[in-house]
Amino acid sequence: MAYLRTTFALAIAATSLAWAVATPSSATKPNANPEDFASVFVVTTGDQSIGQALVEQSATDPQYRTRARSLVAEWRSKIAAGQAPELGSLTDDLTRRDSLKALKELEGALDAQAPAGTPTYVAAVPMSSGENPNTFQVRGDVGDGRTYWEGMRLIAAGRFCGPAGCSGDTDRISCRVTVNPGAKTSRYDSNCTYSPNNGNFGDRHYELWAINRGVVVGNEDTGRLFSGGSGAGSYYLSSNRKLNGTVLTSALKLWVYAKPLESYRGDGAKTADATCNKSNNVCKY
Repeated sequence: MAYLRTTFALAIAATSLAWAVATPSSATKPNANPEDFASVFVVTTGDQSIGQALVEQSATDPQYRTRARSLVAEWRSKIAAGQAPELGSLTDDLTRRDSLKALKELEGALDAQAPAGTPTYVAAVPMSSGENPNTFQVRGDVGDGRTYWEGMRLIAAGRFCGPAGCSGDTDRISCRVTVNPGAKTSRYDSNCTYSPNNGNFGDRHYELWAINRGVVVGNEDTGRLFSGGSGAGSYYLSSNRKLNGTVLTSALKLWVYAKPLESYRGDGAKTADATCNKSNNVCKY
C-alpha cells in the first residue's frame, strides 16, 4: 500500500511473488522519549499485550530489541529486590514469583528474535501492504435484517516504557465500524476517537479488502481518516468482479503511523461470510 511503501523497505524476490517488509531501526531515535533515553515506545493493537507488542516490534528492529531486552532484565531485577515497577498487563494480578516467571519468559521471547544488528525480513502474500486479511479475527456481529455487520472495533494504543515501568496510554485511537456488504461495492461506516492524544500517532487510515472464498478480489487504502480528536466517515470498496450468487468476506485494518518508531502499526479484523443475491448488490450474513 502507498503509505507503507514510503516507510518500509520492500524487496521482491525474482523467483517469488512474496513481498519482504522491514521496519526501520528506532531504538536510538532522539525522539523516542525526550525525557528518558532508556525508554521505548510500545504500540499495542486490539487486545494485544505489552509483552506481545515488545516482541513484535523487536522482530523487525534489532536496536529496539536490545533496548527492550535490557529493560525487561532491569524490571526483573527490581522485582527480585522487592520493588514494584508499573508494568500494566505484563504483571497485573500476578504474584511476585509469577511476575518474575513472566518476565523471564519475555526475556526468552526477545532472545529468540534475530541477533542484534541482523536485519529481519518477513515473507508475506503479494498484496499492497503485505497483509493477508484471511488471518484476521472475526469481530462484531450481524445486524438486524442480516444486511450489515456491526460492532467491529479497531484499536491502537501507545505508551512509553522505561526503567520505572510503563506509563498509561499517551495516545489511543479507537474506531467502530459498520460494514454494508455488496456484490460489487461495499460501504464501511466508521466512527473514531483519538484520546488521549499526545501527538505520537500521525497518519491514520484504513486498508480495505473484499474476499471471495479466501481469494482477495478488492484491496484499497482510504485517505486520512480524521484530524484532531475524532472523526466519522464512509468509505467504499468495489471488488474486481461481481460476486452475485457467491460469498463475500469484508476486512479492514486501521493503520497508524507511530512517530517515535517511524513506522506503521495496525489492527485488522474481518466479517463473517455474506451471501450475495443473484440479481442485485445486496448481500446477507
